[in-house]
This record gives sequence, C-alpha cells and structure tokens, in this order.
Amino acid sequence: MNEVIVKNCSEKNLNVYELQSNGDIYDGVRASVTLSHDDDNLIVKFDVIEKQLRRMSTHHNDEVYEDSCVEVFLQREGSPIYRNFELSATMYELVGEGECLETRVRLDPKRIDKIERSINILENTTKRVHYIIDEKINLRDWGFLKDDEKIEDLKLRCNMTKYGAKLEEPNRLTLFKMKEGYVTFHDKTSFRPIKFV
Repeated sequence: MNEVIVKNCSEKNLNVYELQSNGDIYDGVRASVTLSHDDDNLIVKFDVIEKQLRRMSTHHNDEVYEDSCVEVFLQREGSPIYRNFELSATMYELVGEGECLETRVRLDPKRIDKIERSINILENTTKRVHYIIDEKINLRDWGFLKDDEKIEDLKLRCNMTKYGAKLEEPNRLTLFKMKEGYVTFHDKTSFRPIKFV
C-alpha cells in the first residue's frame, strides 16, 4: 500500500486499514484505523485490542507513548516539518513539531486541549482489553490546510501507529512499514501520501 484514501465522513463505506508489526509477533494485539474527513478535519478512529490497558499520563505533553497510546504523524508534502499527535488512553495528548525527533518541540497544552477526542472502553479484563479512540484534527487550525485551499487539494504524508512502551508486553504497530532496523516512528521515510476524496 502506497497511500491511504480518505473519504468524506458522509460516505457509508469508509476505508479501514489494519496496522502491522515490523516482523515482531504480538500475541493478542490488533489495531486498525478508519480515516475520514469533512471540510476542515481529519477524523481518525483507532480500534485496538491488546492485553493490558495502561493509563498513567496526567497532563498534555506527558510521556504518553509509555501508556496504551495511538499516534498520528502528519507532514505537508514539500515541508521539512511534521507534527505528531500522540494520544494516551487517558485522553492526554503529546503534540510536537519539527524536522526530526531530536529537534521537535512540544506545543502549547491549551492548544492541544482544543482537539476533539474520546475513548470508548468496550472490554477491560485481566487478559484482554478492547477500546476505540476517536480524534478530530482540524487541519486548518494546525497549519496543514491553507485558508484558500480545499481539503481535496491538500497533499499530506502520514503514518499511524499503536504503541505502548511501558506495557508489561510492549508493542509497536504501524500503518506503513518502517525500514529495517528502525528506532523511532518519527522516521519520515516511512510516511506515505494521504489522498482526500
């Protein structure tokens, strides 16, 4: 798969994409993402099944990737800057921007708090959890979509991930495979185009 097709949220048959590991085997872990849009927003729905629900973050820009966490990486085509939206199952979020992991900066928590997001925990036992995380990222507010631009003309690159660095059994799943020997999801060479239709 070289791109994701993102349909208008009014469509009935939205595309669902399965996240994958990079060769690691995670027994009992599965994640998918459904993407849609309206005039200004990228609407993201993660559906996650795993063994443990870790919810320790207490503020925006905490180390949310240590929790049960989903992540959206977005980069406007032609720009060296990308933004990462990393959302803990606590609903606290880390949002950073920059050219790479080492130089990115974390953004204003008051601005982050305006992002619409929710979690629906469908199952939470000692052996299995199932939850759905919804997020609506306003592409104009976050500088991806210009004032005079229609979303169908926007050229973005992305990756979507499921992470949990401090789970008892850590896992890492991605929409687009990472290059062999990858260290971080922030590797922009794994980003692929989004086509808004």
